[in-house]
Amino acid sequence: MKFKVASLFILLALLTFSFPLNNAIPTATASSPPASPPLGDTASFGLLASTITNTLSTVDGDVGSGTGGQTAPVTVVPPGVNHKNNAAYTSANADLLNAIANARAQTCDTTNAAAVTLTDSYPHGVHCIGGAATIPGTITLNDNGGVYLFKISGALATAAASNVELGIGVTSDKVFWLIDGATSIGAGSTFAGTVLTNAAVTVGAGSDINGRVLTTAAATISTSTITTAPDTIAPIMISAIALSETQISVTFSENLDALTVNAVDFTVTTPIATVNTAIVSGEVVILNLPSSSLSPGDTPTVFLTGIVSDTAGNDSVLLQTVVASAFTTGAIFLGNAEPFGLLAYDIQNTNPTVVTGDVGSGLAGQSPAIGTYTNIHFNDPVYADANNDLITAIGDVRNRVCDFDYAGATVLINTFPPGVHCIDGVANITGTLQLEGTGVYIFKITGALNSAVGTQVVLSAGADSSQVFWAPSGATTLGTNSHLVGTILSNVAVTAGVGSSIDGRILTTGTTTISNSHITIP
Repeated sequence: MKFKVASLFILLALLTFSFPLNNAIPTATASSPPASPPLGDTASFGLLASTITNTLSTVDGDVGSGTGGQTAPVTVVPPGVNHKNNAAYTSANADLLNAIANARAQTCDTTNAAAVTLTDSYPHGVHCIGGAATIPGTITLNDNGGVYLFKISGALATAAASNVELGIGVTSDKVFWLIDGATSIGAGSTFAGTVLTNAAVTVGAGSDINGRVLTTAAATISTSTITTAPDTIAPIMISAIALSETQISVTFSENLDALTVNAVDFTVTTPIATVNTAIVSGEVVILNLPSSSLSPGDTPTVFLTGIVSDTAGNDSVLLQTVVASAFTTGAIFLGNAEPFGLLAYDIQNTNPTVVTGDVGSGLAGQSPAIGTYTNIHFNDPVYADANNDLITAIGDVRNRVCDFDYAGATVLINTFPPGVHCIDGVANITGTLQLEGTGVYIFKITGALNSAVGTQVVLSAGADSSQVFWAPSGATTLGTNSHLVGTILSNVAVTAGVGSSIDGRILTTGTTTISNSHITIP
């Protein structure tokens, strides 16, 4: 009997490790733990390539290019350095070849002979794929016990808005992608880990990479961000706003793990209110209260009485407190961002631009050559406070209920009434757009916002530029000699064409490119 039981366990063990990987990698246990490929001098680089084709991208770490150079310099966050075909690049490139060889020599824990669609949650280990790999949506690396190494014999392609999500305790410095074919990161994607390759890499517009792109070939990157250091910072509450009598929007310093956030983690006082539910959307938590909990003018205090975690598994500190601003009849509260006509992490200005209002940049010592302004702030506490309130305002817009829905790409022309206009796609202003009537105008756009050359946004019948807000998820491009009314609230790049004018503001956490333009705050 004992022999039969033992034989049964052996048979089950053999069956467990005999099935090949198809659309999901099996949870096999490595005979010896995988090791991180030694990066050597490449460890400080966020982007390393023989040739870099760049459009308005930022790297928190070193950047290196070889003989092919860079079409436009990548914005490097200090203390990072941009190395162009120098000794530091040569040394890093040699260490990259060593890291690729080390990764290729590691023994597979799971093996699949064919192309794979990655769609599930995966444990640590060396996962070998005998063909191309695609990521159409979200995958989760949810085992913090060791190193992840994906060895892909073909190309790697991720769909637009796809997500490589790190489980609690998993850090990007323990995730590696060895790719024999070309790598294509879809636009608006979130990707984690270090790419090691001898082939071309393309990073789509608006992507966010927590890791590195290291290739001996060419890299193309557009309006994206690469951050090399794993997140070890605890999330903190930075601001709050009362949206209505039943809702408070609380903004944290970074995206939260929704599974760690509950209503009981929050207490609301002055006035006292019960928190029924807490809904997480990135870095924003919406607290839903019983009906008539708040009145216009109330400034409730929010206490964090429980522990919440960010997506890297860092726990918050107890008993954080923030006082929420009062809700009004629907305007977006800008807080410390209100005095700014131009607020951006990076400002690229080629000709004198006139700003009636403050100017703020997140880069210390930047000289954007703005011709006229009220005050200017470079990476100082005033800029930081305004940037935090901008993040809160974007969270406020994101949670507004739609009054008008538009499916797909939409041409904005003719006359629009007040209200929340939700556009599920790209918004294009192709002629004259008239905003008619007293009230608040909010344009929630899931894609880019574009205005053609010479287009106009005009006001009539009591419409006020201080009550107009544009919140695109994609990049904003204002055509040459165009005129826009209202405040742009953005997390990505904004480009204002030569001679363009804005009766409002450009407020973005990304980069603004502007030339010989006029901005007048309401």
